Amino acid sequence: MTSPHRSSDPATSPGWGAVFLVFLGGAFGVLLSTMVRQLGMGAFGSAALPLLLVNVVGALLLGLLVGLIPDATSRWRLFLGTGLLGGFTSFSAIPASLFPPLRESVELFGNTGEPAVYSDEMPGPDPVMDHSGLEALLLAPLSLVLGVLAAMLGMWIARQLISRGGGVGGARV
Repeated sequence: MTSPHRSSDPATSPGWGAVFLVFLGGAFGVLLSTMVRQLGMGAFGSAALPLLLVNVVGALLLGLLVGLIPDATSRWRLFLGTGLLGGFTSFSAIPASLFPPLRESVELFGNTGEPAVYSDEMPGPDPVMDHSGLEALLLAPLSLVLGVLAAMLGMWIARQLISRGGGVGGARV
C-alpha cells in the first residue's frame, strides 16, 4: 500500500538532481541579488529602488522563461526559474520592509506605554529593513503591479520569439 503523502508523479516529487539544481540556482540568484542591491544602495543611497529593480527584472525574466519553457519539470526551468530567479527576486522582502514603519507605530502606541526595545546590532544599512515609512508603503504595491506587468511582458516577448521560429538558441525548447 502506498502512503497518501507520496506521489510517483515527477512534477510533485522531483528527484535529488532537481533539488540540487534548484539549490545551486538559488545560491547564484541570492549572490547576484545581493550584489545588485548593494551596488544600488551605494548609487542611490536607498534600498527601495534596488529592491524594486531586482523584483521587476526578475519578474520579466521569469515571464520570459515560463513562456519559452512551459514544462515546469524541465531541468532548465527548475535551475533558472525556481532556483536562480527565485533566489534573485525578493518579494518576501517587501512585507518585511513594512516592518520599520509598523515598528515605529508600536513604539509610539505600545500596549504598555513604554517604547519597545529592538536590536540594532547589524552594522550599516540593512537592504531589506531600512526604508522610510512612505518608501516601504509604496514599495509593496509598486513591486506587485510592476512585477505583474513585467511578467506579462516577458511572456509576450517569449510568444513573439516562438512565433518567429526562435526559442532558446534558435531551437524550440
